[in-house]
Amino acid sequence: MVVMLPSFCRSTVTVLRARKVQTRPGAIEHDWADPTVLSITRCAVLPVSTGESSGEARVGVNVTAALYAPPGSDIEIGDRVRTVSGETYQVVGAPQRRESPTGAVSHVRCDLARYVG
Repeated sequence: MVVMLPSFCRSTVTVLRARKVQTRPGAIEHDWADPTVLSITRCAVLPVSTGESSGEARVGVNVTAALYAPPGSDIEIGDRVRTVSGETYQVVGAPQRRESPTGAVSHVRCDLARYVG
């Protein structure tokens, strides 16, 4: 049986994963200067919400989206996802691996967020 997401899942996303570096004994930090780069094909990034956020000095916009990727996709908490249009989102929470009873629509779903402003 061929497992495929719906036909609208045609995009390729780039996953950026920070390298973990030990800064001192027992302390690991994420280094975004030279991240590991992975490509995932047959994805869809769909808008979820957008809203204004205001602080003391500026107003910005919070944008959220949902990533749908094929089963087994290598994506983790804290990764960043760059879309075909060049927008970069942060993976928020744990990727959700969803198995369908038939396997026909099994997928990985991730909540994404970015701040503009």
